[in-house]
Amino acid sequence: DIQSVDLGLAGNRYFHYVVTGGAMSSISHTTSQQLKNWFGQSAYYLSVIPQLSKMLEGMNIRIESNELETEEDALLYFVARSPLVAGFAHLIPSAKVNDGMLHVLILRKTNLLSSAALFRDILHGTHIGRSDVLYFQTKRVYIKPFNTLSAQVGIDGELFDGAPRSIEVVPNGQLFLVPKKQFIVA
Repeated sequence: DIQSVDLGLAGNRYFHYVVTGGAMSSISHTTSQQLKNWFGQSAYYLSVIPQLSKMLEGMNIRIESNELETEEDALLYFVARSPLVAGFAHLIPSAKVNDGMLHVLILRKTNLLSSAALFRDILHGTHIGRSDVLYFQTKRVYIKPFNTLSAQVGIDGELFDGAPRSIEVVPNGQLFLVPKKQFIVA
């Protein structure tokens, strides 16, 4: 059988699963490999501690789509096609790889206590609907950072300077050959 999944297009780069922006988008790239080997996924949480004050400064971004136009002070943004993002199983619970939509999640800048509660809710998958979370679905979104520090983005785990401003979905952009029967090898 042949099955198709959507792709994303960020500027001139295709992506399979996510575009991230904000101070936290660099965490996976600044976490040492030795720390990752010792602590696994917990290494990322440990890497956040020395950078916490910078992350909580946030960034000012402009968001434009057919569904929404706004400016936000954000800690982090995700434009995803998958519910599993950055190791969080339910970051974007309604996302599907073949629904023809981009799922945009903005974590708004708040105080330290609210941010801690937000990350607790993210771990439990109960963050959608909070006042410090903006979530919507679209086929195309334009995200403009207002300073150069916000212009660094992660695209499918790779870090890039110069944020792509236009991000769109490419419905059925990739085909996969999937076996009709799965064989069990003993």
